[in-house]
Amino acid sequence: MNYNKVILAGHIVRDPEGRTVSGGQDVANWTIATTHTWKSANGEKREDTAFVDCEIWGARAQFVVNNFAKGQAMLVEGRLKQDNWEDKDGNKRSKLKIAVEDVKFVGSGNGQNRNQGNSQPRQPNNRRDEFGIDIPF
Repeated sequence: MNYNKVILAGHIVRDPEGRTVSGGQDVANWTIATTHTWKSANGEKREDTAFVDCEIWGARAQFVVNNFAKGQAMLVEGRLKQDNWEDKDGNKRSKLKIAVEDVKFVGSGNGQNRNQGNSQPRQPNNRRDEFGIDIPF
C-alpha cells in the first residue's frame, strides 16, 4: 500500500514567485515555516522550525501569487515530491518538497478572515490550533 498526503500550516517565508514555463503552464514556488514548540525535561521552552518548499501548478499558481504574501499564515495540502538533478559539477542532488494541490487562508494579521469559502465547516468537538484551524482529534 502506498499513501502520500501532507497537510501543513505555517507562515510564508517570502513572497511566492510565479512563472510560466514552456508550454504556457503556470507554476508558483514558495517556502513556509512550521514551528514545533515544547518544554524540555527541565521546563525550558524549546523550538524546532522546519522550512518547507512548496510548488503549485496551473490556475492555482496565479491564485497563490496574487493572494498570499510573506508572513501570512496558510494551510497547504498536497503530496511529497522528490526532485533529482545534477549540479554544474556533475554531483547528483535531490530535494524533497510539497507538490501542493490545495491552499487555504488561515486567519490574518488584522483579525479579518480572508477565507474565500474553501474551508470545511467546523465540526463539533474539534480542537483549534494556534492558527485557528480545526484539528479533528
